Amino acid sequence: MDSYIIDKRIGQSQFEVYQITEKATKKTLAVKIIEIPEQDLEKENEILNECSLLSFFVDHESFVSFKGVTRDIVQIQNSNIKKVRYGIVMDLMKGSLEDEIKVRVVTKHYYDIAEISKFVDQTYDGFVLLESKKIAHRDIKPGNILLDKLGNYKIADLGVSKFVKGGIGTTGTWVGTLTYISSELMEEYLMHAEQTHCNPLISDVFSYGLTLLRMVTLENVAGINLQDGDNKKKILFDKIRDVYQESAPYLIQFLDKLLERDQNKRKNFRENQMLASILTENVINKRVKELFDVVDEGMTGLLDTNGILNLCFLLDNSIPKEEIKKVNMF
Repeated sequence: MDSYIIDKRIGQSQFEVYQITEKATKKTLAVKIIEIPEQDLEKENEILNECSLLSFFVDHESFVSFKGVTRDIVQIQNSNIKKVRYGIVMDLMKGSLEDEIKVRVVTKHYYDIAEISKFVDQTYDGFVLLESKKIAHRDIKPGNILLDKLGNYKIADLGVSKFVKGGIGTTGTWVGTLTYISSELMEEYLMHAEQTHCNPLISDVFSYGLTLLRMVTLENVAGINLQDGDNKKKILFDKIRDVYQESAPYLIQFLDKLLERDQNKRKNFRENQMLASILTENVINKRVKELFDVVDEGMTGLLDTNGILNLCFLLDNSIPKEEIKKVNMF
C-alpha cells in the first residue's frame, strides 16, 4: 500500500473499505481490505479469483473498474500468528443498490420506469458476457451491484464466481445468499445437500430476477424461491400493475421469464436478452415520442427542418448518446 494514502474508512460492509489517494496521480480510489489466516489457501484462491475476473472485465462498463491488488504479511501483536492482508484497489463507488433501495423504502420513493430501464441496460449485458464466458457469478443480489459517483450501476464481488464446464447436473460447493438464490438451490439447501447439482448459470438468472423484483417493488422478496413462493410473486406482480400501470406488462413479462421456477424451462441470460431490450427500448421510444410532441406544436405528426433540429437538440440533452442509437425512429 506504499503507493497510496489512506484517507478514511467508508461504507458499512463485512470488509474494511477505505477511500484512498494514489500518490502518483492524486486520483481518489477505494481499497477493500481482506485479512485471512496465512495458511487459508481456499480463501486466498477466492480472493485471487475475484481479482483475476475483475481484471478480465476491466474494460467493460458493466463491471467495477479494477486497478490492482496489494498483498502484505501482517504479524498479530504479541503472537506468532501471521495473517495475509489483501487490498483490492478499484474505482471509488458511492454505495450499493441495496443501500439505495433501503433509502427508497423509507421514503416510499418508487423507481420510475426510466430508472429501472437504466439499471437493466447497465447490468444485463454484463451478465450476458459472464454467461458467454461460462462464468457463473453465484451471488447476484442488490448488495453486489454498486453505484459509481455518477449513479451508474456496476457488477461487483466476483469472489465466489466460477467457470462452469457442464450444464444442469454440474456439481459444486454451495454458495449464495438465501433470499436471492434460485428455487432449485433453495430446494437443495432445505435438503441439507453438501454440494449443489444445479446449473449455476441458469441459477444466476433467477437471482437477477429476484434482484430486479426487489428494486421494482421495494418489497422483501424472501420466500419467492420456496415451493409455495408463487403466491407471493403474484402479490408483487399485482403491486407492479398498480405502481407502473402501462409499463407493467413489459416488466412482468420480463420478470416472469427470469423467475421461471423450473430450471429446465428457464431461459439463460442471452435467450432473455430480447425481453430486456424491449423493456429498455420501450422507455426510450416513449421519451422520444414525448419530445416529438413537444416540438410538434400543431400535433400534425410532421416536422419541418427547424422542428427536426429542435428534436435533435432535445434528444441530445435528455437521452445519453449511447442510448440514442437504440431508438426506433418513426
